[in-house]
Amino acid sequence: MALQQQQPHLQHHQQQQQRHQHQHRQRQQQQHTLINTATAECNTILECDYLVLGTSIPELAFVDAMLMKDKRCSIILADPDRHAGGLWKHTPPYSKLGLPSALYGVGSLPLDSSESPSRDDLLGYASTVLRRLLQNPRLQYLPQTLFNGLSLLSSAGEATWKRRIHVKQKVVESFLEPPKYGLREAPYRIDIDALVVSAEKLPLASSSRGSYAILGSTRVAVESVHWLLQRGVKADRICWILQEDVWFTCLEAMRPDQWVSIAAICWDAFLFGQEVQDIETILEKHGVHCRAT
Repeated sequence: MALQQQQPHLQHHQQQQQRHQHQHRQRQQQQHTLINTATAECNTILECDYLVLGTSIPELAFVDAMLMKDKRCSIILADPDRHAGGLWKHTPPYSKLGLPSALYGVGSLPLDSSESPSRDDLLGYASTVLRRLLQNPRLQYLPQTLFNGLSLLSSAGEATWKRRIHVKQKVVESFLEPPKYGLREAPYRIDIDALVVSAEKLPLASSSRGSYAILGSTRVAVESVHWLLQRGVKADRICWILQEDVWFTCLEAMRPDQWVSIAAICWDAFLFGQEVQDIETILEKHGVHCRAT
């Protein structure tokens, strides 16, 4: 009787062992398949004449020029982000182009020069340019892809892949890096009721503030002050803290029809100025530079 009771239990135990063994073999096969797939992807070598890193306007201008100039070259455009725009994706929404539109953009699609383009205008322009460029079969676009010096690593889609790349001519990358608006511990005391935000978050925090203190002398600081004034904030409610005098090139001085006269002014400034302060004072006097003090 005892043996008859143990037999069903032994059979159930053996069935469980068989199921576990079968599941273990399946996991091993899946793991082996994944390893083989990853190895195959790593051994697949991409090849191109130019590897362009990023989709900011300068990179797109290079791609545009090379596709028109060299009818045989192949280009891979790898961007760590998902959408085109490069540097402009990391600027505050109120940022604008700080130079004439004629000096910016790609050759095949000039920028609208009616007014200074905003950040959103430039992001839309970059997307339009990229769509036009991708009509050329010699260009391959890889979003969400990083370059480590030897291989491309993509995180686009559901799975990642890594492939070695052979670049015949050159790796092209802009020297411009996204601005860093991260906050660090202030070397001075901040009131407990003060709200401290980085530049790109200013529009979200500007509705309920009584006064503002802008720290720094970069172009973003200038745009932040200008944006607040445009929003109706009184000038006496804005405190702009500068470490030292800062000069900026006047937009009018960069117009193509002014280049000859501006070049002569700059020549005199460098010729007669003994120090940087002297040079900047001469350029300020002739309307080439303007000073923020």
